[in-house]
Amino acid sequence: PDTQPLAARFQPSIFPDNPLVLEALDAIYLNSEVAVSLRAGQVNALLGWVNAGGHLIVALEQVSDITASPWLRKLLPFEPKDMAGVAKHPQLEDWLRAGESVAVAPPGSPRRGQGNRSRPAAQNQDQSIADPILRSPFADLPVDAAFEAAELRVVTGVVRDGDVVLAAGDVPLIVTANRGLGRVTALTFSPEREPFKSWKNLPTFWTRLAEVPAVLYAT
Repeated sequence: PDTQPLAARFQPSIFPDNPLVLEALDAIYLNSEVAVSLRAGQVNALLGWVNAGGHLIVALEQVSDITASPWLRKLLPFEPKDMAGVAKHPQLEDWLRAGESVAVAPPGSPRRGQGNRSRPAAQNQDQSIADPILRSPFADLPVDAAFEAAELRVVTGVVRDGDVVLAAGDVPLIVTANRGLGRVTALTFSPEREPFKSWKNLPTFWTRLAEVPAVLYAT
């Protein structure tokens, strides 16, 4: 329980206007539709938190949301232009499976607490039998056929700075850039809409995006 990641939801009306209140947070997710309603004090608190080392994740709902929020347009590493549909997007699930590699016990290894007293002496001498292997805990993630068959609505545009973390062909899906001591990640799609809302692997997507340590899933 001490290492379990925690999440909280802020209503826009009560979002803090003091960056010190946000100090203990590792990441904040913000939908561009909500960003329009933030007051100047709330925006300043958010920017102060990012510059002090926070990770702001912004989902682009509509192009008009960005044009109506000059502070967000300046902050993002992506300049939105239009909306388009992406029919094929296997890169999303491939990205989940290729996550951080951690030491995993090989098949046939004794489980924790079993010990190895019953192993023959010859087997104990072969250290390779018990050597852990490095792999992503999500390497065997099942394919969601319904999600793969659905079209994604994405915001298209130009990458101004930063790095494209994930793209479907030549269409960027996730773009990230450093801002002060922190960084901003732009999602060119809304994970709150279909087909993402019904995506079976959506919890794993948030795990990777928020950089929850993979070792928590490998034990």
